Amino acid sequence: MKKIVLSIIVLISLFSLGYTQGINFQKLTYEEAMDIARKERKNIFVDIYTTWCGPCKQMAAQVFSDKEVGDFMNNRFVSMKLDAENEASHGLFKKYKAQGYPTFFWLTADGELMDVQVGFKPKLEFIQLSEKAIASNLGVKRAALEKRWNAGERSYQLVTEYVYGILGKVDGDKVKPAIESYLASLSKEEISKPENSKIIAGFMSREWHGDMFRYIVGNIQSIESAIGYLDTKIMLYRMYIRSSNAALASGDKTAAMAHRQFLESQTFPDKEMYMDILDAETELHQENYSKGVNGFDSILKRYGKEHPYLYREFSYSLVSSGALMAKQWNTQENKTLQEIGSMAFELNPSQETLIYLAAVYAAGGDYKKAYENAAAMQFYKKPALPGILFAKDLGVSTTVKTPYSEQSGLADMRAKLEAKK
Repeated sequence: MKKIVLSIIVLISLFSLGYTQGINFQKLTYEEAMDIARKERKNIFVDIYTTWCGPCKQMAAQVFSDKEVGDFMNNRFVSMKLDAENEASHGLFKKYKAQGYPTFFWLTADGELMDVQVGFKPKLEFIQLSEKAIASNLGVKRAALEKRWNAGERSYQLVTEYVYGILGKVDGDKVKPAIESYLASLSKEEISKPENSKIIAGFMSREWHGDMFRYIVGNIQSIESAIGYLDTKIMLYRMYIRSSNAALASGDKTAAMAHRQFLESQTFPDKEMYMDILDAETELHQENYSKGVNGFDSILKRYGKEHPYLYREFSYSLVSSGALMAKQWNTQENKTLQEIGSMAFELNPSQETLIYLAAVYAAGGDYKKAYENAAAMQFYKKPALPGILFAKDLGVSTTVKTPYSEQSGLADMRAKLEAKK
């Protein structure tokens, strides 16, 4: 009996000290983590996560809980997990910022950066990255590159190594001003070089109201040469149109109006077309669905042949605005919807455009056609429509449950089917 009690006490003691199979994450302040790391002659590892992040949960379940990972990390690192939203006041965030989730920071005992990575990493890759971090001299490299930058050097090589290689990982807010500083140092001929056109293109998917906007609209031809027609047009659409849609979707009419007023004050290619599109998209997102669809019809009659990517963009807008689920469409409107969905599919046959087409037929009450299109989806290439649009805007569940989902004994029956001989 005494042996049993002693064993229980030992087990409880071990768990209270943090001896687990995987990584021993501790609840510490930034200063406490550095103090312990110095005393134990270890480095520091920090996992930045959010409660809604799928890859974060995957890391916790598949990698951080693994014994081999735990054995490696616990001998070399003092480890912490920080919720980016609920622990935003933690001292670490005064020095480092996550650029995505999950973000992993490997730091020295003095809090200097050894490496940073974003996204899910399989077990062996995670261990290899941790080994690489220990052997790195990123802190020294950062100081040297920062010194060159502050001294006024503006070379493509320094942008790649310092702005993207370091600032992009640890202080993303500084990337845009740094890139604008770099572009300002170039001649017109240098800006239009493919490598610089690609840099500018990387900023096109967001709304800009300053120097970056002017760099983009002033170099559209060279950007198109560098990244291609379709990618250029889609990203311009996001910059001109989707940023306003996002503001309207969040209820921020002031931001949407400010964006419109800015565009009206600027000169850029195809301005009249984009302003007409902005009008039609705004009608959709303000639930004036007929006006929005009629606007799309008019725009496509004028610009569709010259700008064929518009069919897919308009199809996406019809779904994401909730228009297809919101009203009964008359005969002419149905014809317009079917033309938009059909042309989007013919020009770019994929799972995504096939779902648009199925949704269009369902909105018009032709459920047979909708079913036929949806059933054919497996035979077409990705991209697929984002899952959030299924649930939010089409009212379709992304998971399937039958009346037998709660049937007793299902787990045992599945186990037999999955058993290996």
